[in-house]
Amino acid sequence: IRGLQHTLKTTDQNFKAVRARLKEFKKATMTDMVTRLSNDIHLQNVLPEMVNRYRNNEDSQIILALIDIEGFGQYNMTYGHELADNLLRTCAKHIVNLGGKYLGWRIGADEFLIATLAKNSEVDHVMSALESLKTRLSKIRLQSKTKATITEPVDIKMIAKPLNLAWGVTDNINHLYIEMRKSQSAEES
Repeated sequence: IRGLQHTLKTTDQNFKAVRARLKEFKKATMTDMVTRLSNDIHLQNVLPEMVNRYRNNEDSQIILALIDIEGFGQYNMTYGHELADNLLRTCAKHIVNLGGKYLGWRIGADEFLIATLAKNSEVDHVMSALESLKTRLSKIRLQSKTKATITEPVDIKMIAKPLNLAWGVTDNINHLYIEMRKSQSAEES
């Protein structure tokens, strides 16, 4: 019996260790390694839950903001990966500094998504906070250890809109991309 008890105890300890490693692995698969923000895998798990939780709340809206660093590939080529990664990390820090009410994800090489639940009376305040974020991101200037410096303004595109509950989460995000591209085309005309 003592041998069986020892085996069971060892098995239980091994099982707990495996469970802990799986939890770490799951977290790692849902975190962007450069920015430490959640990634698009996490987004696909969390945002639908958020939508379902607040679907029938008539006093609040979920606001989505899509942020795109225009010409990010050029930053990589001009300044190198170190400075380009620092640019991404700095953008992520600004997103995190919005506070716990705002959820942020890195969803592409140079794209971020922010979601927040806002009472109808707070929507203007949220939109103002997001516009201020865009302004702060546009003013980022970085210097690398090799003294390379990003001197020109960072071209930040952002579009923020209330989530359309009649659409799925992916459709809402795709709609933001379409709206952003339309506004960019209009600016270029």
